[in-house]
Amino acid sequence: MAVNLLLFAAIGFNVETVQYKNLKFQVWDLGGQTSIRPYWRCYYSNTDAIIYVVDSMDRDRIGISKQELVSMLEVSASKIIFFFGIIIQILL
Repeated sequence: MAVNLLLFAAIGFNVETVQYKNLKFQVWDLGGQTSIRPYWRCYYSNTDAIIYVVDSMDRDRIGISKQELVSMLEVSASKIIFFFGIIIQILL
């Protein structure tokens, strides 16, 4: 399945519905701001998958991103499928 997505940095929470043939997904884009991260766990119930995206150009926060991912896995790894994505920016 190939799906083209245009990604923007989430400020707060964004909700969209994505439909592909007979599949319909409700997608929650949870922002990564420090003040919002404690609320991520509130969205784990009734969640089938998480796509965790990291901006590869933001090297200052790669360590923080790793810590947050490990925390998420400790809480929810037994019941949620994780997909890990890296945004690769090409500078021309």
